[in-house]
Amino acid sequence: MDLLEQIPLLTVKPRIDPYSRDLDWLFQDLQRTLSHESNNLDRSQKRIEFYNANEPYYEFTNFFDAPFSLDGKRWPTSEHYFQAHKFLILYDQDVIRSCSTPRDAFSKARSMDHLKRPDWESVKDEVMHRAVMAKFSQNAVLEKLLLSTGDAYLVEHTANDRYWGDGGDGSGKNKLGYTLMAIRNELGTSSQQLQIEGCDLRHELTSTPSYRPPPPSSLQMSQTSASSVTTSSATSSPTSFLTSSPMTSSPTRDTKPVTSGLVNQRRSAFESTPSQSESRHKKR
Repeated sequence: MDLLEQIPLLTVKPRIDPYSRDLDWLFQDLQRTLSHESNNLDRSQKRIEFYNANEPYYEFTNFFDAPFSLDGKRWPTSEHYFQAHKFLILYDQDVIRSCSTPRDAFSKARSMDHLKRPDWESVKDEVMHRAVMAKFSQNAVLEKLLLSTGDAYLVEHTANDRYWGDGGDGSGKNKLGYTLMAIRNELGTSSQQLQIEGCDLRHELTSTPSYRPPPPSSLQMSQTSASSVTTSSATSSPTSFLTSSPMTSSPTRDTKPVTSGLVNQRRSAFESTPSQSESRHKKR
C-alpha cells in the first residue's frame, strides 16, 4: 500500500499507539518526502544528471577525490566517511578510512555488513548530509561548482541504486540529489548573509587587504612620550647650553629688565658727581 494511502487509516484506527516506533518512523519518512517534494520539483526546470567519471558533474558523486576533515580525522572521500560510519567501533572505522580507493571502502564495508550498527537505517541520511556538507564547504572549487547550478534539479542517474540514485528510470528516491540541493540552499544562504554583512568570504580568500595598524591607546602614548623624554635628556651634552645661539633659542617666557628706584637714584648721583680727573684739572 502506498504511503499516502496509509495516512487516512491512521486517523480512523484508535488502537494505534501514538508513541509507537513504527508510527514515528512513518511520520518522519512522510516529513522527509514532503520536504523533498517541496524542493522545487518542477520538471520543466533545468535537470543535471551525474554518475559516470567521464561525464560532467562527476564531482557531485561520493567517489570523487575531495579530502576533508571531520570528527577530528582526515577523510579521502565522502564515500569513505559514509561507509566507515556504518560501524560504531573506531577500529572498524579506521579500517574503512585507510582504504586506498572509495571502491575499496565500499567493498570492505559490505564484507563487514554483519558488524553494522543496528540503527543505521535511521541515521544514514544524517551521516550522508554531514559528509557531503564537509566535502563542499571545505573545498572552494566544489562549492562554487555546486552554487553555479542555481535551482537546477540534481539527479544521481544510475540503475545501480534506487535509494541514493533515481534507479535509472526515475522511480528511485534520488536521496543524494536531494541532499546536494539542500546543501546548495544552505551554502547559498550563508554566502548571501556574508555579502550583506560586507564580508564576502571568497573575496577575502583571493585578495590581500592592506594592513592598517590599530591606533595606539592612551597608555601606550604616555609610555612612548616618557621614554622619548628620558632618551633626549640622556643623550644631550652637558655643555650644550654654551653653544646654543641666543637668536635661535626661544625663551619660555618674556624677560623684561626690572629697575628699582634705588638703582636709579645711585645712577643719577654717580652721573652728577665729577670724576677725579675733572676735579684735578680744575685744581690745576
